[in-house]
Amino acid sequence: MLQRLAQIAPRSLAALGAPQQPASLLAAATRLLGAVEQHQRAALRTGAPWRSSEQQPEPGAQPELPRQALINRMLYRSRQRGFLELDLLIGMWAEKELPRMSAPEIAEFEAVLDQENPDMFKWLTGQEGVPPPLQSNSVFQRLRQHVKAMTDEHHNVPSPASGSEQQKEWVRGWTDSGAELAGGESAAGKSS
Repeated sequence: MLQRLAQIAPRSLAALGAPQQPASLLAAATRLLGAVEQHQRAALRTGAPWRSSEQQPEPGAQPELPRQALINRMLYRSRQRGFLELDLLIGMWAEKELPRMSAPEIAEFEAVLDQENPDMFKWLTGQEGVPPPLQSNSVFQRLRQHVKAMTDEHHNVPSPASGSEQQKEWVRGWTDSGAELAGGESAAGKSS
């Protein structure tokens, strides 16, 4: 390691504006560390970055993650939302779709994952209208189609009553206090 340090020390010292090369490896390492610390302290006083501009990320920018690490992070966020229904709906869809997504699609999916759970569930299940930013999000639309296909496949929802038949409102048969509703029939008695 000291040999490698001796190789890069002259260039590093020159880049930091430090004077002459020292004779020994230990002296080179000591000078290099001292120069770096001095440069860091000066940067702290002035508020300037102590690293070169090539290495310094832009303010507010997230560091680049390798593709697989980004996919793994998004899979975790999809499966662990803290809302069981969404964990299942979004997580299962993301397992299939995320590995095939392009970079812009991944960015769109990240915007979907940033939404609040109760709102997301209502939008995906069609209980509420989708806000304009998500209406133009192609990944959200694909996820919504997946949820609709799953609910259509697994739930047989009767269609509204036709013209001559009137649709009846569903009533539980009991009140929140536990008392039975009109006529003394319980919910079990109404099933006949």
